[in-house]
Amino acid sequence: SAGLYSPSAATSIYALRFVLLVVPLAIAGITALLADSSLTFPILIVGGIAAAICSIIPRLYVFFRRRARVDQIRRGLPDVLDMFSMCVEGGLSVGESLEHVAERLTGYPALKTELRIVKRQADVGSLNQAAAAFAARVDAPEVRQLANLLTRSDQLGTKMTGSLHAQADQIRTARKQRATMQANKTPVKLVLPVLFCFAPAAIILMTAAAVLELKEF
Repeated sequence: SAGLYSPSAATSIYALRFVLLVVPLAIAGITALLADSSLTFPILIVGGIAAAICSIIPRLYVFFRRRARVDQIRRGLPDVLDMFSMCVEGGLSVGESLEHVAERLTGYPALKTELRIVKRQADVGSLNQAAAAFAARVDAPEVRQLANLLTRSDQLGTKMTGSLHAQADQIRTARKQRATMQANKTPVKLVLPVLFCFAPAAIILMTAAAVLELKEF
C-alpha cells in the first residue's frame, strides 16, 4: 500500500526498526556505566524512551507514505475513469485501455504504477485476479468499485462506459462531501487553540484596568 515494491522492503524496514531500537539502548547502557551511579536509573529511562520513539519512526514513515499514496490514487481515479471510458467506447479492449491510460497519466505517478501492475498481472494471469490484487493493495472504496467494474468488463463490453462515467461523478461528489465535512469540523478543532491561546490574552486585556483600579483602592 505504501508503494515499496522492492523484494527486500519489508526486511529493510524491520532491520531499521531493530537498529533504531538497539542503538539507543546500547548508548544508554554505556553512558550509565561511565556516569555516576546516581544517574544510572534516569539514563536508562531516557534510553528506553528514546529507543521506543526511534523504533516507531520506520512504521510512521510507512504509515504516512501509504496514506499520501492512497490519497493521490483516490484523487486521480475520476480522471482515469473518464479516460478509460473513452478508450473502451472508442473500441479498445480493456487491456489496451489500461495501457493507453497508464502511458498518459503523468499527474498521478502512484496510480500510473498501479495501472501498469494491473496490466502486467492481467497479461500473465487474468483480469479478475489483477483487479482483485489491485483492490487488496490499495484499500479504498473507490478502488474496490473500479475492481468490480473491471471484473465485469467482459460481460458489459461497451456498456461499461456508462458505469465508468457514473462512478467518476460519484467519486467527485464524495470528494466534495469529504471536503465539506472537513471544513465543518474546523470550528470544533479551533475551540482548544482559542480557549488556551486567545482567551487568556483577551481576559487580561479586559480585566487589567479593573485589577489596577482595585490595587490602587
